[in-house]
Amino acid sequence: MNNFITDMHEPCLQLVGFKESAVPKSFNPVGNFYELNDNCGKGFYWVYGNSNKYTITLQECTMFDEYELQYTPPKYMGINYYCSAAKIEKSPYKAISNNELHGFYSTGSQYTAVYQKDIPLRVIGLEINPDYFQDICSKYTKIQLPSPSEICQAIHQLTDYSDIILILNQIKNFMGDIDFARAYYDSKILELMTSILVKITNPKGSRPKICPSDKIALNILETYINNNLDKELRIDTLAQISYMSRNKLQTCFKDYFGYTIMDYIRIKRLQNAQLLLESTELDVKEIALLCGYRNSSRFSKLFYIQTNMLPRQYRNYIKKGDICDVK
Repeated sequence: MNNFITDMHEPCLQLVGFKESAVPKSFNPVGNFYELNDNCGKGFYWVYGNSNKYTITLQECTMFDEYELQYTPPKYMGINYYCSAAKIEKSPYKAISNNELHGFYSTGSQYTAVYQKDIPLRVIGLEINPDYFQDICSKYTKIQLPSPSEICQAIHQLTDYSDIILILNQIKNFMGDIDFARAYYDSKILELMTSILVKITNPKGSRPKICPSDKIALNILETYINNNLDKELRIDTLAQISYMSRNKLQTCFKDYFGYTIMDYIRIKRLQNAQLLLESTELDVKEIALLCGYRNSSRFSKLFYIQTNMLPRQYRNYIKKGDICDVK
């Protein structure tokens, strides 16, 4: 594979209905810009590529009709943050949710995905050559690391990835000229890969086995928590839902997810807050309520601990690239 853009992105973009056009002033001019044909939908696709090493993509589109994409990509490691999901991956199958970090390893076989009708799709993505990834890793560490496919699979199990989202947004908002772009993007790719590797290789000790029925109960409970982050979530109530005692639930939950129940809820609530700050103009107090916090001061304090920014600073940083512009 000589070039990710010509070998992977452009064939896919042509199938969906994108056409290349001039790069708008609101995007970094070092990348290529594509617009969706008016008869297909509305939206854009921006991509920057460093030869055959990696590409960075920003995609936002809404299809007028459901569209099934089928094509055969080259081998690559995909890391995508879905701010808004309107796509179902059918082969290999993966249902994608809003505000989700998604790891994908392409083996070079056929890929099938369905773009849903009239639902916005907003994605920040990275496509990394597995050989480049392994070369970088070998330069910085001598320990045995998981394979690229294992790393992509492990990304699905990450619960706290707010620092990864922050790096992706820094990449998204960078507007430096071509003389600095490659060095900046190279450094951010390395920072992101390091962050992911630290998370998935950090030993958490041996964990007891969890029986299949308890795993099912924990997965159901996870879905319940994620769908009710705006509500009061008491451990006693969650224990009833999972048909476990309070003590058993707390033990099994931490063994299975790597976090206590309350830490998991806090992380998910704050990730949801980040999405709302990025995609809406809601007041901080309103966002706090939607994320289950009745006290906006406590919400701001917890948000700062997680992101090292206050909510208004985070919103300004995402929209303007300036964390100091706080009103």
